[in-house]
Amino acid sequence: MRRQNADQIGRSPKKQVRPFDDLLRQARCLVVGNTGQSLSHCPFKITEILPGAGDYLTEMIGILLDWLRHVARRQRWNADLATGRRGEDLAHRYLRSEGFLIVARNYRLAAGDAEADVIAWEGEHLVFIEVKSRGSDEHSLPERAVGEEKRTHLRRVAREYARRTSTPWERVRFDVVTVVFDRPPRLQLFRNAFSN
Repeated sequence: MRRQNADQIGRSPKKQVRPFDDLLRQARCLVVGNTGQSLSHCPFKITEILPGAGDYLTEMIGILLDWLRHVARRQRWNADLATGRRGEDLAHRYLRSEGFLIVARNYRLAAGDAEADVIAWEGEHLVFIEVKSRGSDEHSLPERAVGEEKRTHLRRVAREYARRTSTPWERVRFDVVTVVFDRPPRLQLFRNAFSN
């Protein structure tokens, strides 16, 4: 019989939990190909069976991985924070599909008191994007939640980031993306949501 020390008596043995990112990397590896892991155990790649399906599969895998991350976050974070981060993930994917070049997510000032959810380039404009998520829009529209205080914070982040990147202020724009978690989630982009 195995000996137990005093602090282990009465407790169930601890499970060894693999880091969630490792599980995600392995899941992606199994489906779309080698991402730094060995595929010696995998007899084929799905993209070999379905040529031309790589972009679609990559998009579907991305959606699946976003959802798996959301499930893991809900176990560790409070529900509102997890829902907000899921909304940011969906908005990030949506903005990329609309042609935005994402350069930063959750960018904070050094003081830590102001944050931009997404910073992206669209053409010649440097766009600072606030993402607002709601479980439903029956009480209020998500875009109405961007109050004057939040706008002030976004402007401060924009000034600092534009200064660091030597971007003229005339090329800075503020957008809002709303995410309403219906089935399927509804996303809407409001360009030039407020002035700089």
